[in-house]
Amino acid sequence: MRVPVTSAHLRRDALWVVGCRVVGIGATLASNILAARLLGPAEFGTYLLVTTIIALGSLAGMAGLNEAALRFISESLGLAKRGRAAAYARRAVRIGAIASLVACAISTIACAGFLVATRRSLPPVALLGLAAVGILVLAWQQLGAELLRAFGNLKLASFFSGGQTGGPVSNLLFLIGLGVAALFVGPLDATVALTLAVASVCVTCPLVLLSLHRVTLAPLAELLGTEARLSTEQSRELLAVASVLLVNQLLAFATQQLDILIAGGMLNGTDLGLYGAAKRSLLIAALPVQMATLTVVSSVPRLFAQSKMVELQRVVRSAATMAAIPSLIALGLLTLFPGPILGFILRESYSQAGGIVIVLAAGYLGLVIFGNPQYVLTMTGYHRAVLAVNCLSALVLIVAGVAGAWRFGAVGLAAGSALSFFLQNAVLWWLAHRELGIWTHIGMTAYAPGLDAAITPRVWPRSHPQDDVGQPTDALGSSTA
Repeated sequence: MRVPVTSAHLRRDALWVVGCRVVGIGATLASNILAARLLGPAEFGTYLLVTTIIALGSLAGMAGLNEAALRFISESLGLAKRGRAAAYARRAVRIGAIASLVACAISTIACAGFLVATRRSLPPVALLGLAAVGILVLAWQQLGAELLRAFGNLKLASFFSGGQTGGPVSNLLFLIGLGVAALFVGPLDATVALTLAVASVCVTCPLVLLSLHRVTLAPLAELLGTEARLSTEQSRELLAVASVLLVNQLLAFATQQLDILIAGGMLNGTDLGLYGAAKRSLLIAALPVQMATLTVVSSVPRLFAQSKMVELQRVVRSAATMAAIPSLIALGLLTLFPGPILGFILRESYSQAGGIVIVLAAGYLGLVIFGNPQYVLTMTGYHRAVLAVNCLSALVLIVAGVAGAWRFGAVGLAAGSALSFFLQNAVLWWLAHRELGIWTHIGMTAYAPGLDAAITPRVWPRSHPQDDVGQPTDALGSSTA
């Protein structure tokens, strides 16, 4: 059964996603504020450094399957191929289980080397153990949540997806744990805070996997029996696309989070904490954009597969515009009053990070204005174009960020990060129009049925060459991108 994409359906999904994300935002901000106040800049910097390593390892552990499987499952459901959708989900779970174990081992070894080289005073055994467990459970939880999203179950997906600590439920558990520890344990350090963060994901991860089994895998397997299997070509295609998306995700992560690792290697503990606090304060501006993305991401490949390009542009730009309103308000306030806001919400010592906030805000302005075009290109088969852009922006961050940190400290690193982030979104915005013929920036557009032919991609990057729609392409779904 083909799932229709209607305005009423999108509004209901949007309300649910927004509701869950508002809870997640509140819990994330509250937990970061509480952790910053309880730990102080130096310990808070250590906490941010290890959680960034956990996020990076879990991203590698998903092996790109969180986006690849979402795309193929959504396209299959859009073409009424439920058997293929079920097969893609099962294959993603099997591959993800192996990939996460490999990524955990590699990331833990790399983390050990990094801590020994840059943070010799930290307790490496406890931090490495927490990092290893956190990588595994976060990878499993995020992959399971994105598979739920692919099948249109935004309610469950929104409970357990989003952020570096695993979604609204995990964020709430972490916040409660911090509060209880502050009341009954006494002074906290980074190790205690990390233990609570990892434990919160350990509680919710089994719930995600059980929900995935009940909602998607089990019912479809019972309905279709052994007929829902992927061909060798489809399995290879899933792996090929996932591998490219994994590189994309790692490069995108580098553009957004590598500066924390650079700060960990080049700045002292206090400056690392100030930089991390400044960056976390901008979450309030970035999260509305992420909410809009999560609301429409499964609709993008469906509309694209059905050649509804005008409607695709309308959905994407409408979501970007709605997200821009709260994001621009947040950016404006943080730019005008950065020091007083940080000093009031966190501690007075964090008000020194005001200059860092102003510089970083310039990069986030590009994300808001251009409408986060990366996910549109990724979900329509132009993942190799995204790969090239992310590679360029990561290189800019490394060169400009390291040079800036060496010459000007935290503010110089912030300038390199902002330049890289703005450049990434600007080039992807241009590519979305060049390759797909649509704009992704903020602004409302009207939709008139029957005018979809007015917008056509330069090359139709079909993800399933054997389908009897679109034009044939190579194994990666795009012959030029």
